[in-house]
Amino acid sequence: LVGAYFYLLANNQLPTAKALDSFAGGHHLPRWALILLVFCTGTVTLSLEVTLVRIINLSVGSAYFVFPIVLGVFVFGLALGSLTLNTRKQGPYSIVAFLAFLFFAVSIVYLTIPYWPYWLHNVRASLTDVNSNYYVYILLIIAFCLVLFLPFLWALGRLLPLAYTA
Repeated sequence: LVGAYFYLLANNQLPTAKALDSFAGGHHLPRWALILLVFCTGTVTLSLEVTLVRIINLSVGSAYFVFPIVLGVFVFGLALGSLTLNTRKQGPYSIVAFLAFLFFAVSIVYLTIPYWPYWLHNVRASLTDVNSNYYVYILLIIAFCLVLFLPFLWALGRLLPLAYTA
């Protein structure tokens, strides 16, 4: 329903479409390319979220807290990216620049995946002596996810609003 709403909004078939015309981002990409971009980045985002939940689960052991942590980091990163976007200051190549940054950030995450179990095991082993360190361990996993995932989530959070304002 949300996709249909924005499709109708993009085709100026809804009365609120005129209000969005003042936010033109300045790119000159065809409408079909922007719709394809939004579809592909959304699909990649959801696939990446599920994949990263599985990989973190493999790294820390199957735990109930991994899914909410990764989901929370994803929502936070996407929101942060969209909230820090000023569409009036974006140039015609801003979508291409964010895609290049996104590729670079996801490449860093991909290249570090083999080391995650070792890093997280060392954190867990260093905190096993005291039972109250469990909450510290959870906070360190949240920090780990924020450091690794926030750069590409920030870029993903900026791409959707940029595509809608084009």
